[in-house]
Amino acid sequence: MKLLGLFTFLLFGHFSTSDAVMADETKWNQATWLWHTSNIVEAPDEVLQFLNQKDVDSVYLQINRDIDPTSYMSFIKEATNDGISVYALDGSKKWISNREGFDLFLNWVEKYQNFAADEEKFSGIHLDVEPYLHEMWDTDYQNAILQYQNILSEAAQKAKQWDMLFAADIPFWYDTKYFDNETYGKGLLHKWVIDTSDEIGIMAYRNFAEGSNGIVEISNNEIQYAKEVGKKVTIGVETKEITSYDHISFYGLGEEKMNEEVTKVYDQFGSIDSFNGFAIHSYKYWKALGE
Repeated sequence: MKLLGLFTFLLFGHFSTSDAVMADETKWNQATWLWHTSNIVEAPDEVLQFLNQKDVDSVYLQINRDIDPTSYMSFIKEATNDGISVYALDGSKKWISNREGFDLFLNWVEKYQNFAADEEKFSGIHLDVEPYLHEMWDTDYQNAILQYQNILSEAAQKAKQWDMLFAADIPFWYDTKYFDNETYGKGLLHKWVIDTSDEIGIMAYRNFAEGSNGIVEISNNEIQYAKEVGKKVTIGVETKEITSYDHISFYGLGEEKMNEEVTKVYDQFGSIDSFNGFAIHSYKYWKALGE
C-alpha cells in the first residue's frame, strides 16, 4: 500500500521505474516471493515495474550465493527508493537434518549486511523451511520439530542482532500440531512460531475466502493469537498450477477472482491489528496469472 509516482517526483525530482504504469492500489499491504533470483540480474526493471504496478510493499527474495552481491545491492536500492522492503529468503526441509545450507545462508546474510549501504540492506530474514516434507517428520516427529525450532530460534536471534525483522512461513494446520521438549517446553506449534517471529506468513492456500475450509476459517487462529501477543500475520495465497487439487490455487481462475476473494478476507480481518495483508505466491506465477 504505497504512494507512487507523483510523490516520488515531488520529493526527489524524478520518476521511479514504474511511473509509466498505473498502480493497482490496494487497501492492504501486499507481498510476494521471488524464488528465481536470476530475475534481478536479467530483468530488474521488469521486476520492479511489476511490483510497483501491483502495489507490492514487501518482496521475499531468495538468496542465490552464485549471484554477485552487487546485483542484490542495485536491486534493493531501487526497491527501497520505490518504498518496497526486501527480505532475504531461503529454506529447505534438509536443514532439520543437515545445517550446512542454513549456516551458509546466515553467513552470507551477515557478510552482505555488513558490507551494504543502508539503502542496499535487506529489511529482514524470511524463512520457509517446511520440516513436514522431511522423512523425519513421520519417523521422529518430536525431534523434527526440535531441530526446526532450533533453526528458527537461531535465525530470530541473528536477525535481532543485525537489526532485521524475522519472519517465517507456516502452513495453516500448525495450530493442530503439538511440541514437547526440554528446550522449548510444550505447546501448539503455531503459537511458538508466532512468539519467536516478528511476523509470520500463513500458507492459507485456498481459492475461496468464506465457508468451511476457506481462507478466513483456516487463518483465524493465527490472526487471533498474533493479536494477543502483538505480532503480525501475512496471509499467503497460491497462483501456481496445482493439478492434484482444484481448491488450492487461483491458477486458471484469474486475478480478478483472486482479488474478489482476498477482499472478502480483508473485510473480515482488516480491522484487526495483527493482520498484515496478503502475500501472493509467487512472482513468477502471479505475473503469468494476469497475462
